[in-house]
Amino acid sequence: MKSTFFKERIASNFIAQVKEYAIFAMDVNWVVETWNEGAERLKGYKEDEVVGKYYGMLFTEEDQRNGAPERELEAAKQQEYYVGKGWRRKKDGTHFWPTSRSRPSTTTTTN
Repeated sequence: MKSTFFKERIASNFIAQVKEYAIFAMDVNWVVETWNEGAERLKGYKEDEVVGKYYGMLFTEEDQRNGAPERELEAAKQQEYYVGKGWRRKKDGTHFWPTSRSRPSTTTTTN
């Protein structure tokens, strides 16, 4: 049986190679923790511009004001998996219409 470290390493390497899709992970407070090259290509933000920031920054300003990020994240918590479409904002200010998939983290840390 392979160790958890090995499995995580394989998954991490796979995600790093994907360039056609934006793949990123968020913590339990929906703060971006990881950002792949596909996310950078599609959204225009470099990893250091996004990691540590709230996921809602990727929404249009109007959707931010209307609470769309919070509704999407709450739906993901309630349904354990969320698929939706909606306007998002790229770094250059242009908008695009992606299909978003969100799943709450199931990882827990113990001391």
